[in-house]
Amino acid sequence: MSRPATRPIEPVALIVVGVLLAACGQAPAPRAGSTPTTATAQQVIPGPDLLEAHLFGPTSGWLQTADRVLTTEDSGRTWADVTPPGGRNALLETAFFLDPYQAWAIVRLTQGDLALFISSDGGRHWSSRATPASQPMDLVGPVYLTFINPKRGWMVVDQGSHSGFMHFTGFQTFDGGRTWTGLTFPQSARVVFANELDGFSVSDWGPPFGAYVTHDGGRTWRRLTVPPIDASRASPVFEPPVFSDDRNGVLAGGMMDPSGGIASEVFYTTSDGGRSWSFVTNVPNPNTQSSAQLAGVASPTAWLAAFLGPGPAAGGTYTQLKATQDGGKTWEWTPTVLAGAFVDQVSFAGSTGWGIINQSGCRGFKTDCYTNSGLFQTVDGGAHWQQVSVP
Repeated sequence: MSRPATRPIEPVALIVVGVLLAACGQAPAPRAGSTPTTATAQQVIPGPDLLEAHLFGPTSGWLQTADRVLTTEDSGRTWADVTPPGGRNALLETAFFLDPYQAWAIVRLTQGDLALFISSDGGRHWSSRATPASQPMDLVGPVYLTFINPKRGWMVVDQGSHSGFMHFTGFQTFDGGRTWTGLTFPQSARVVFANELDGFSVSDWGPPFGAYVTHDGGRTWRRLTVPPIDASRASPVFEPPVFSDDRNGVLAGGMMDPSGGIASEVFYTTSDGGRSWSFVTNVPNPNTQSSAQLAGVASPTAWLAAFLGPGPAAGGTYTQLKATQDGGKTWEWTPTVLAGAFVDQVSFAGSTGWGIINQSGCRGFKTDCYTNSGLFQTVDGGAHWQQVSVP
């Protein structure tokens, strides 16, 4: 199948993120080691449900909502709808863009059959192929899709996993998705590959959750191990690593305290595709009962760590960011505080980054609850953010 040229969407303006009232001025940048106030936390302006956001370059990228795939070439001022055609009652499961041209998407058809759509022109035209996977209608789970180059890719199809067990199937392709063969994965989770051999599967839920590594393209997997930080030999709860090329990457994880909270965020680096890791730094969490995560990697030495705290609204949270420009040697709080939490790591292209923020809370005691989703952009490595309007 193919589709005609992309459908243009009306231009939308970038919404500048600052304080809630212009008269209040911009909050001063906090000193290193201080904790930002939540008084000026930027609220999320409600928009469509956002699932994925990735940059190709400083002004171009792609976005997946609950039912559409959108691309932009002008920092989100205008968008093109490049959703693959699926027909009536078809559901968009996932999409993956390797670059502005090569793209893949999985659409669930009636009776749970999954169709793969492939594009070589950024989604303007798609061709469809059947996949060997299916999802029983009463056991539907997420689909994880990733490619390292135009030919080599991996897919995990969840078929109804929950906290008690995992039920999924895995596949690999050597010809860009035209044919697939079965492959064993350690868990139902997203996989990240630094190159065709070195890959990672990371999950924090369901048995047997954890972080696993492969060095043979996914044929065999083992638990990811890193040098212990102290005598306790405690292991972090890992997050997916971020690679700047096929060898250099950053790995982060939360260190748990005795009460079960996250005491700190720890960072490791690799220069051999993740075959070995070196401990770099341990960044304390100012609120150990809240989450902490690797917010994003802008360069091999510029990273962001995100820490959550209780927000001003009942049941709400805010995100404060710490940044390093020297590979973890020193950290400073950024001046912007965001209401809500990042749903995934920020996608960077140089100092420009895209991140999806979800803001949720309840206006009453467990009543009048809400969740707002927004796309936020930074052009200065995470110091300041502005929400990008998505139609």
